[in-house]
Amino acid sequence: MTFIKTINLKTFAAFIIINFTAAFILLTCFSPYGADTGSLTISIGDSSRAIWQGNEYLDFEHEVILIGPGGTRRQTFTGTGTARFSNLASGSYSINVRAVGDRPVAYNQFPSRMLRAYGIDTVEIRSGQTNNAHISMLPATEVTNQAQFSQAIDLVDPTTSEYILIKNNMTISTSPVTFPFAIISGIDITIIAEEAVTVTSNGALFEIQDHSMLILGEPGMLGNIVFIGINTSPLITFDPSYPESSLLTINDGITLRNASNAIKNEGNLIMNGGTIIDNVIGVVNDGIFNMRGGTISDNELGVHNGSDPAFPHASFNMYGGTIRNNNNPNTAGGVYVAMGIFNMQGGTISGNITSHAGGGVYVFDTGIFTKTGGTIYGNDAGVDSNIATLGGHAVFVTLRSMPTRSTKFLNTTIGPSVNLNSEAPGTGWQ
Repeated sequence: MTFIKTINLKTFAAFIIINFTAAFILLTCFSPYGADTGSLTISIGDSSRAIWQGNEYLDFEHEVILIGPGGTRRQTFTGTGTARFSNLASGSYSINVRAVGDRPVAYNQFPSRMLRAYGIDTVEIRSGQTNNAHISMLPATEVTNQAQFSQAIDLVDPTTSEYILIKNNMTISTSPVTFPFAIISGIDITIIAEEAVTVTSNGALFEIQDHSMLILGEPGMLGNIVFIGINTSPLITFDPSYPESSLLTINDGITLRNASNAIKNEGNLIMNGGTIIDNVIGVVNDGIFNMRGGTISDNELGVHNGSDPAFPHASFNMYGGTIRNNNNPNTAGGVYVAMGIFNMQGGTISGNITSHAGGGVYVFDTGIFTKTGGTIYGNDAGVDSNIATLGGHAVFVTLRSMPTRSTKFLNTTIGPSVNLNSEAPGTGWQ
């Protein structure tokens, strides 16, 4: 009798296992999420906890925003903790984390509960895996008007990096502001948005001074920001007294438009993304300008390298991005190398027009142009071409000490100050 009971128990156990397995397979196959899903655990860092008072961060209300395939998901918690998301399709996701807490005393332009910290990152979800992400939170302030924007910059702690989140459209007016609107001195700021916002200014917005870093946009940022100038001032300038210790970085989601010069660089400029459009000159470079991505288009002149004899060693290094569709009634359409050096290792210069010479690149006298990569489209009046009425559709060089010029590479006029390597892969001329 005991032997029969044992057999029945084993049979029953096998029956349960077989049916459970079959049910699991059916659920997986017919799940609305499919088999290729993963999960994500997000932990919140406290790298800047020391700048908050006591344990006040324990009262912060966190909102975790996850955006990727399938849309937007949100979770909230108070204090320290983690957020967990399941049934995520494979692909790239952006993570934005908000932390709201009590207003510090000095922030008298802000409500009693305000944004205190923020974190941004991106993550790649792999199917069938438990994925993890750690978000380092930085101090942050959310601004809705000119007074809040000004106070937020004034109160940035010089010992740490901080976010300023622009919540809605705003206009920086002439009164009582003395332009530039904000002096970035000895601080590190990243300006971001969660929606599409526009900041319009009657004068220069930012002047970057010593030991300072201004970052516009952040990879994974939810929104985008358009900065518009409405007079003859550059939108962003540098204090020329500190050429080596000042940095401006432009990332995707940022547009600079409608100024005399979008940027007058006398320090260090990095363009990873974004758009510089509808200005007289996109970038006047008297410092070091590294272009890795983004677009400079529809200005009169894209880049003027070496505008001031006080900065004869201006350097423009193009690794990627596009300079296109600039239309100059004077000399040069894409890049004007008045002094210093233009190194082109990647990217594209196309569709630029000038009424004089040098549709793509104009090199003057002591300027130096070295091209080892990238593509310059020119030599005819096609859609993707650099057009110059007086010659040098792609590149034009003029030397006061050289009365005659030679032609090379299809409508490209060059001289001894230009080093052109068209043999390397991807460096052809059209």
